Amino acid sequence: MLVSLNNTSLLSSNRLTSFGFGIDPNATGVNFIDAADGGMVDAVKTTQQGSTNIPSLTGIEICAFGGNNCAGGSNGGINGGTSDSFALVLAGTWGSSVNIDPIGFKYQTGFGSFEFTTGTPPSQVPEPAPIALLGIGLLGLALGLRRRRA
Repeated sequence: MLVSLNNTSLLSSNRLTSFGFGIDPNATGVNFIDAADGGMVDAVKTTQQGSTNIPSLTGIEICAFGGNNCAGGSNGGINGGTSDSFALVLAGTWGSSVNIDPIGFKYQTGFGSFEFTTGTPPSQVPEPAPIALLGIGLLGLALGLRRRRA
């Protein structure tokens, strides 16, 4: 599967550090293929603990990352205003259809690290913590104030 990710942030320091998804039927392995052009640098089949997963997201089975691992670390990733394309070759026993759900992202800003999921998260996933919602609101406020000064 060819994956193209675009970080449309106006701040180059805001980085997309991890991208992942669940897949049904389950994958048995993943191979990451990319030119050494920055952005995402590797991919793994995740576990629900350790550095191979996006920490607060469950249901993510395949994770591509731009830093040291899916949990974060280093300054890698896709910076604001840039993009990256790469291929993921998945191993598994596939029937006539494949369901990719949920899709998750880890994003690093000057205000902290944020994790988001799309699709239908598993029922045991708690609602986002109030502090994360507050952080997103403060980020919007800071960007608005910055535009007023400019």
